[in-house]
Amino acid sequence: MNSKQFIQLLEQEVEDFIQTQAEKIVSFEDDPKKFILQKYPSLKGTLEDLMTDSFDEYVTGIYVMAPKPTTFKVLLHNGQHFFLIYAKDSYIAKIQGKKYYLLNLGEEEYAIKSISDLLTMGMPPGAKGPDNEAENDTTAGSDDTPDGTTTIDDTGGDDDELSENVDDIPNSEKDDYGRPFVDPKGSRTYMDPDEMTPAARIKKMMDKLEKKLPSKKLRILKEAEEKKTFRFRILKEKKLTWNDVAGESRKLPRLTIIADKIANKSPFTLEDGNVEILTFADPSYADLFTNQKVNDLRDIGGKFINTFEFFKDEKGNPIAFRDITKSKDLGGTGGSKAQTSERQERGLIDAINSIKGIKILVGANGYKISNIIRAEKQPDPPRAEAYADIRLIRKDENPYLLSAKGIATPSIAGGGLGGVTQISNDLGNFVKEFYEDTYAYYKKIFDDNPDITFNTNLYLTPTFKDVNREVPINLIDDMLRGNEAMGGPVDGYYIGPMDINYKTQGNSIITNGDLIPLDEFAKKYEKIFMHIKKRSGDYYFTDALQTVNGITMPLIFTNKPGGTMAKSRLGSNPKPRGKIII
Repeated sequence: MNSKQFIQLLEQEVEDFIQTQAEKIVSFEDDPKKFILQKYPSLKGTLEDLMTDSFDEYVTGIYVMAPKPTTFKVLLHNGQHFFLIYAKDSYIAKIQGKKYYLLNLGEEEYAIKSISDLLTMGMPPGAKGPDNEAENDTTAGSDDTPDGTTTIDDTGGDDDELSENVDDIPNSEKDDYGRPFVDPKGSRTYMDPDEMTPAARIKKMMDKLEKKLPSKKLRILKEAEEKKTFRFRILKEKKLTWNDVAGESRKLPRLTIIADKIANKSPFTLEDGNVEILTFADPSYADLFTNQKVNDLRDIGGKFINTFEFFKDEKGNPIAFRDITKSKDLGGTGGSKAQTSERQERGLIDAINSIKGIKILVGANGYKISNIIRAEKQPDPPRAEAYADIRLIRKDENPYLLSAKGIATPSIAGGGLGGVTQISNDLGNFVKEFYEDTYAYYKKIFDDNPDITFNTNLYLTPTFKDVNREVPINLIDDMLRGNEAMGGPVDGYYIGPMDINYKTQGNSIITNGDLIPLDEFAKKYEKIFMHIKKRSGDYYFTDALQTVNGITMPLIFTNKPGGTMAKSRLGSNPKPRGKIII
């Protein structure tokens, strides 16, 4: 074994150990926040639904504020906070005094938007929490409940209905009043800014390694780091890994995103700080990534798949997963909406409004939209995000509504189950039949496996895979266009980089992105598939029904045995998720 192989083996062993440490059960004293998330798995699943699986980047502390109904205070990194209240069927989010019943898909989407707004407020990241904890008002139907919000009973049910009960917490972890406590002089549910620096985290990591590895091996690692005899890089969250693109079925589209970025010559940011255009080290890899052939890629990459050189830069230097920085489209945390998704639309609005008078918007592909007076943000409909992003006000013509998308695999349609079912009766009936057939498909699997019951947590089972159905061609236009109630209908798409570059010639604004009318955009895709996928976290098969926009259909998966919170989601994509098409 040469020195390079030895270093590679050592790094892999350390990474495996770090991953094991991350997954093992922690005590309250070791990490209070992580302990609470492990003790209440549905809380973690709810935070992932509201803030993506990168929620931990934005949350500095979680406090158990009340035992019944179990109420959590979630402290954000900018000093703001919101509450999650455990109810019979679902959590209730209380954000800036307003309550959102998360069983309702529309209210869940509105809660997501409210949290996103909350993250842009208050003190900068790293600030400590407020001096005094805010009072916890759990009265359903109070004056601060938003208009149209379902009035609910958030008493949490009887003791046997409250699955996450304070009675389960050992007495040693309660105060004199029986409440879960955090010792202000001992364990905490927040981190000081100094503790969040890379140096502090590396020191903590090395201290943990010292207990696990023999002293001689640890001394080698420390000396190598201090003397720089060889570069030893500890696994960081911002480094792309195989698990980021294939660890769960919901992450598999990221393999296609990588293939699309390579095909479109979109740059990747590398861990050394360089920005490079990449190609596949072997042209045959393109098909494997595009079509998400996970098993084939795993066979090629082998045990050290994170260091296997699937790619190369323009100079021919080999590049592996771990050499690439995890960007927003590959699961990175990104920034605020103004820094990421809204950066593009705000930039385009500013570019259009930079010229006074009547103007013409010209795409990089030459397509023109004329007679524009001004551009503005398309307002969101109640408790949802608008289908279109930009509203072009035109002289003596109807407004032209643009949907702005990035270059890498622009999303197709949107709105989820609540949005699609209100576009048209035909689309609503298509979705209803899809859900009914999906339930029948899963029910057969359920009946064929007697070891699986309605009380079986399916989170770690491979049995229930995502399913797809091709959208009939006569429904695609309606699905892409949307309607006025959803903040549409969309007239065209702007597809381009997130950073808007433009130049002016007379009254024309020429941008660095393509303008594509909806009819042409639809022709880009030979097929469009709807898919039903599982939400993250625990889920259970159920024969319960749900009613969305007046359409009753199977719930399929729920958050707990006998629950009514949906754990299945509807989406659409030009490629199926996985191989199952029904």
